[in-house]
Amino acid sequence: MTQTYNITFAGDLSIGEKYFGKEGREDLQERLYNNPLSFFNRVAHLTDNTDYLIVNLESVLVSEEPQNSKFNWDTTKRTIRTLEKLGVYGVNLANDQSMGLGNETMLDMREQLLANGILPFGAGKNLREAVAPLEIKLTDDLSNKKVYIFGGMPSSKKYRDEYNFFGKKDKPGINSLNTTRMAEKIKKLREQEKDSLIIVFPHFHSHSYTQVSDKEKIKEKLRSFIDAGADYIIGHGTHSLDLIEQYNNGTIYYSIGNFVYNTTGKYSQFDVLPYSGFVNLNISNKNGKWIVVPKLYPIVTDNRKTGYSVRAVRARECKSVVKKMQQYVDPFSTPMQISYDKDDLGYYVELKETDNLLEKFGTVITGNMFKKYQEAGLLENIDENYVLEVQDYWKNLFGQTVDASLHVAFMNLTGRKDFTIVPGRIMRYELIPYFNKVGKRNMYRDKNIYDKLINTSNTAQIILKNVRGNYFNTDNEFLTQEKAWSLLTSRDSDFIIKPSITNNGVGVNKVTLNEGKAYLEGQQIEIKDLEEFYGPNFVVQEIIEQHPVMAEPHPSSVNSLRMVTLRWKGDIHYLLTFARFGAGGSVKDNAGAGGVCCGIEDNGEFMDIAIDENANKYTKHPTTGYSFEKYAKIPNFSEFKEFVINLHKDILHHDYISWDIAVGKDAKPIFIEANFSGATWIYQLASQRSVFGELTEEVVSHIYNQKQLGVSRDHRPHHFDEE
Repeated sequence: MTQTYNITFAGDLSIGEKYFGKEGREDLQERLYNNPLSFFNRVAHLTDNTDYLIVNLESVLVSEEPQNSKFNWDTTKRTIRTLEKLGVYGVNLANDQSMGLGNETMLDMREQLLANGILPFGAGKNLREAVAPLEIKLTDDLSNKKVYIFGGMPSSKKYRDEYNFFGKKDKPGINSLNTTRMAEKIKKLREQEKDSLIIVFPHFHSHSYTQVSDKEKIKEKLRSFIDAGADYIIGHGTHSLDLIEQYNNGTIYYSIGNFVYNTTGKYSQFDVLPYSGFVNLNISNKNGKWIVVPKLYPIVTDNRKTGYSVRAVRARECKSVVKKMQQYVDPFSTPMQISYDKDDLGYYVELKETDNLLEKFGTVITGNMFKKYQEAGLLENIDENYVLEVQDYWKNLFGQTVDASLHVAFMNLTGRKDFTIVPGRIMRYELIPYFNKVGKRNMYRDKNIYDKLINTSNTAQIILKNVRGNYFNTDNEFLTQEKAWSLLTSRDSDFIIKPSITNNGVGVNKVTLNEGKAYLEGQQIEIKDLEEFYGPNFVVQEIIEQHPVMAEPHPSSVNSLRMVTLRWKGDIHYLLTFARFGAGGSVKDNAGAGGVCCGIEDNGEFMDIAIDENANKYTKHPTTGYSFEKYAKIPNFSEFKEFVINLHKDILHHDYISWDIAVGKDAKPIFIEANFSGATWIYQLASQRSVFGELTEEVVSHIYNQKQLGVSRDHRPHHFDEE
């Protein structure tokens, strides 16, 4: 029978007795005394499902509080009981805390751990004992597998001469991780145990909240251990997650940061991501060969964010981890790509072999956007030099490499190479939050107050409003449910109904009237049916009579222009426009409802191709056969551009706005709604231009510089906080 084993490595652990004993932390101290596992509960699924849990115990264990100690300390009984409940198998003592109260205290701690079935390594009564690895023997019916785990901490003058931390031939202490000695030890072990798994578990002091992967001496040291025969290096001590590197036949996790380390931390102060991680090695024997599958499970360890309850990352946080790591990977030095996925334990990061150039720079080739471009034939020609130039451009402009699949799709669609095409993730997570005040408090999202907020009479006329279950007419006079329904059914003409706090055509429908009765999609309805479907917030509007040039491609929908403006340095700039046409007889005009989008030239002329929500290209409308190569033209298009620029002047909280504008039968612009984000990919493909055009470098570099300075446009000065 094949046996599978899991060995899990966690970073720095201190339950915080020294820290919680200070004034003002009584609630945390009470948690520690009454329920110390409460600090670990949200990652228990990662520790409960392992056979061997290995941690770095970054504290001195004592029976009573020491006086004026500069080093971490926790009480022996409480800490060991917590470690036992966590299922800890082995603890590394080669760190910058374990020797803080002297030789005897360290040796006593070591003996107490052993007496309770927890195996210490990395420190001992002499150098030989300190250097000795922790040994684990895995067995199944076919063979055995030995695992050796070395602990150690690089030497420094302070810890060598001032603190006297390091073991010697006849002196207790920790393993100094001497490069020559450790490499020889690993090499000899590899010669003796050719099939063993050799792991080094080093601690890096004096590198808090920094990347040791940037330190050439440390990099050379760890690589020398791989060259000597180590399979994995799993570092810790920096309190935050560092990079993963595939080097020759080994893998280096430069630092996995903290496990539970109960201090406030300094993630914000040092501007580092608030993440650490667990490394899980899944080891099994398949057909006589032992296979190791490593996974890194990121965790959130900024106690200010978690309330001292370390937790697993969410999807977006895991993406942030991967994105950060990808910035430091040379895609041509390794066939490995840092990627992420999810299993029963949560989100994890892994090194995956790939020969796809886009994937090496972070494109998720299993993601929807990649598949969309690929199936539409927009990734058939991948110009490697162009991809590299795109990376150089964005690395210089915004400090990071990017998913270049949109650039490649744009090139295949238009035949042009444009570095200034803005990647979707950059737009969504970096630029939009700078330009616009995002979130549920955005008052401009509510169509029921457009008539009061948007300063124009050229707008879709409101008939009825339902606001939080209350009905109002166009003058905001309250109506009963009965009067509201009478107002609608006594009309001579059909009307449009839509949710008041959605966009992009979500929930838009046409209600037809016949002899005082209302019908939705052919079914007779009453007002209670509208309330059940639309909820307590919706708006009823007159149907817009549109100009023939916009009606002709698909007459049954009110087709619109998506026009984009930007406030920059006090001026409102017009950026781009594309037309949106419905399809299949639907009243909705957007691509998400099956329609198509066609770019509009600066003179108002239709471009000769349109695209749908799947990036498929059309020269003719998919339902009506209308040819976009007719080069129809929006009348008086300069008036439309001036119209949206003037509308934007009255919206002060948002600098980037996408306007939905109809073309009236009189060729005048009619305001429909305003949107404050949007699908960047379709904007740029449909309009066949970069969203910011000539402003790209100026705009993006400014936002990057503001980000580096930690500047927020919505921050509240602390002196206004309530006492």
